[in-house]
Parts: sequence; C-alpha cells; structure tokens
Amino acid sequence: MARKNTSTEGNKPDWQVTFVQLKLTEETANAFAKWMERKEPEIALDVAAFMSNGHKTSITWDNENKCWIVSATCKEEGSKNYNCCLSSRSSEWWEALCMNVFKHNVICNGGTWTDKQANTNWG
Repeated sequence: MARKNTSTEGNKPDWQVTFVQLKLTEETANAFAKWMERKEPEIALDVAAFMSNGHKTSITWDNENKCWIVSATCKEEGSKNYNCCLSSRSSEWWEALCMNVFKHNVICNGGTWTDKQANTNWG
C-alpha cells in the first residue's frame, strides 16, 4: 500500500527544500580556479564522493541566461544539510558540477551550507 504524503502543518508537504545561496567572491573564485587545476581523476573522485554521499544532483540548461545550472539537494537524513539545495551556474556543465563540490568541500569544509550563505538584502 502506498504511503500518503502527510504533513503536520496543514497543506505543506514533508519534502520542502531550503535553497541556499552561496555565491563565489573574488577570493573564492580564484581559489576555485586553482582547485580546478588539479588532475582530472582527482576532481572526478571528489565529484563522485559528493554525489555518492547523498547529494541528489541535476543538470539543467537555462536558455534564458545561456548557462548550465547544477543543483544538489542533500538527501542524507542525518546531515545538517538535509533537504537543502545548493546550485551553481556556468557556461560549462562540468564546471558548474565541480563548483557545487568546491562549495561543499572547500567553502563549507564539508559542514553546514547555510552557515556560509550570503545575506541578501531584498529591500
């Protein structure tokens, strides 16, 4: 029998995702460029580890902005990043994918994404 998707907060689904905005600064962009200078197999192993550790990853072309968007949603239930989504954009899909891994491994030191989120003034 299929399980019904229920919630204790009215009509809100259980699977709500928190989008984390983590933009590269000039300093972290330079660090990312250096990080990408490593040997390809080393980078690929980092990407594989990130994805196999519960980060559901999707790659989408954004025709309006002419770039690839790679989104990673943490589905590891014990993680502080559970149901948080981190995304990166680039003209190259591989670079955007690697950028998410860099943000997780280097900027966040494998920790909580929201701790490094940039404050945005929408006013």
